[in-house]
Amino acid sequence: MKLSDDLLKRLYAASEYMEDNFPARKFTIAGGCLRDDLLGRPVKDIDIFIHGFSTDPVPEGCEDAGERNAYLMFAKTVYVGSEEINLIFLRGEWCALDVAARCDIGICQVAWTKGTGLVYTDAFVKDVVFKTLTVTRNTSLDHVERVERKFYDFESVRGDYQVTNGNIKGWHYNSATGKVELK
Repeated sequence: MKLSDDLLKRLYAASEYMEDNFPARKFTIAGGCLRDDLLGRPVKDIDIFIHGFSTDPVPEGCEDAGERNAYLMFAKTVYVGSEEINLIFLRGEWCALDVAARCDIGICQVAWTKGTGLVYTDAFVKDVVFKTLTVTRNTSLDHVERVERKFYDFESVRGDYQVTNGNIKGWHYNSATGKVELK
């Protein structure tokens, strides 16, 4: 699998933005822009997952929201020229493959960094090869339906995972290790 030259140019420009604006933070680009480019579809925006530090505070109210927000600090959208970039600030340290694996549908489990290049999970490869949308952890019905609409020609496979309108379960912050882990 190889990313297009156009997307690579955009990824390097996004990386420059990160290096200029968040020089102390590691980051990973993951999900939709990579998936769409690899499948020959137009890329709408770039999602950058910004790694936190083990000393970052747990976001206020995340205990009330269940495990859903234990890894997420906050998110915001910025524009670099005409490029829409979604910044997702994570709690704790991650590697690129862990960022990819936290995505709840296999076809989204792909990530890129300047240092490691393109990485993806077995679930990503399976979904691409078999044209399936496999729910890989508990998630919201809204998200699953949005991906199903976009990939209407793929078969949806929800498996043993619970798709609800409630909280996403499965990830928690381990205060002993200072890392976000899958339960």
